[in-house]
Amino acid sequence: MERRHFVGALTATALAMGASRSAKAATTSGSYVNVMDYGATGNGSTDDSPAFKNAVAALVTAGGGTLFVPAGNYLINSTIVVAHSNIRIQGTGVESWIINGQPGAAAIQFGDGTAIYYSCGVFDLAFGQASSVSAGNGNRGLSMLKMGQSWVERCVCVNYPSALYDGFYFNACTQLMFSGNEATGCLGSGFYWSNLCVDMYMVNTRSDACGTGFKIEDSAGFYITNAAGYSNGIAWSLVTAGGGGNSNLWFTNCIGDTSGTVNWNITNCRVAFFDNCWGSTQQSAQLNTWASGFLLNGTSVSDITFTGGTALYNNAHGVSIDGGAARIIFSGFLFGDSPNGNGRSTSGGHGMFIGTASDIRVVGSLFSGNNGYGLTNGAGTNVDVSQSTFTGNQLGTLHSTTSSPGTCSYRDNRGFNPVAGGVVTPSLPASGSAVTNGTSVDCTAYISGGQVTNVAINGTSTGLSGSALSVFVPAGASIAVTYSTAPSWRWIGH
Repeated sequence: MERRHFVGALTATALAMGASRSAKAATTSGSYVNVMDYGATGNGSTDDSPAFKNAVAALVTAGGGTLFVPAGNYLINSTIVVAHSNIRIQGTGVESWIINGQPGAAAIQFGDGTAIYYSCGVFDLAFGQASSVSAGNGNRGLSMLKMGQSWVERCVCVNYPSALYDGFYFNACTQLMFSGNEATGCLGSGFYWSNLCVDMYMVNTRSDACGTGFKIEDSAGFYITNAAGYSNGIAWSLVTAGGGGNSNLWFTNCIGDTSGTVNWNITNCRVAFFDNCWGSTQQSAQLNTWASGFLLNGTSVSDITFTGGTALYNNAHGVSIDGGAARIIFSGFLFGDSPNGNGRSTSGGHGMFIGTASDIRVVGSLFSGNNGYGLTNGAGTNVDVSQSTFTGNQLGTLHSTTSSPGTCSYRDNRGFNPVAGGVVTPSLPASGSAVTNGTSVDCTAYISGGQVTNVAINGTSTGLSGSALSVFVPAGASIAVTYSTAPSWRWIGH
């Protein structure tokens, strides 16, 4: 495919901002060098690595500065290592093309992985892979190792002339800022953070048609806004490689859409906040029929809050929580939206599926148009669903097979109202003995006949007595009826 097709597909921002940034580079304080003055050709066939290395060496001698890369195709057959603070590489946008000619190394690498360097940046460059060299593990466009307080702005990694393995790779970095970057067609990950990257700030970024769009591994303190992954194998992956895991992550207006499998794969994440995030649609309803919008799976997934957000038109479930995940909250979330409910594959699915998980709370949310149930609780404990709406779910509103129904409660939900007889009325115990409401829903106990002298809820007397009473029994609460002559009773769920 010709290069102009790729250039035309890139964001207008990268094109428009590149020229203005290159003009600014000429006025940057400190030394300013042009890679052409050190012998670079930019013809795409001559190895320009020596010219880049000599130019970087000149900046190191000067104590820092800017390396300007004018328009051209620069073949890099040996990694350009920048192991010094206060060095910036400035291009002109997608016309300044860095072509990696190596199978398993980065084209440009900031940091040596030993010392910590600060105040560096890469602006308005494009990265691709040489068509004559197949990219494998370790191959990258841009890599940063142990860098601090540095920037990557308006850069792109795309599959021209061929595909890179990873687009952007960051290892053990602190306080990096990202803005307006894009990765397309990478075999591995478009963006990959690993080994305790801390305090990453990213805005207005895309990663499309990669193996994984965004991969966060054993890192902490991420603040990501307006980032989208489209048509990747997995859009977002929060995982561990055996390190300290991921924690303290904030995602705002982030999208995972039309992935090959799950859109959000969350298997290691403690303390995270998702505000108005989206996980919807797979590339095929016939492949990966198990795939969900958001998969939260494992004992290392806990203390996560979703505020707003959407999961619809996924092959299986909108949201799947399993494997021991705990303390997950959803507020104002959309689980399906008729006619774009979840469970579109032949295997079906639900708006939300809760497997082995605990302390799950859903409030003020909508379960709509799903091909299965709105919500299925297979084995969850301490599940609380309230003030939500269920409508148009094909198999029904809420389905629970958990072995611990007494720990769960479903109250004040529109569209989920058990009718009389919809809950099993327990046997009336002996006078003064308590029975617990284990139905998972608030109930009213209608007591008739006999002679009741007292009714207590959770051990506290209600002051009620007589032979025709109605008593509110919240889910999980106990009721004890004291009587001289046994009455009969019937429970009705709310």
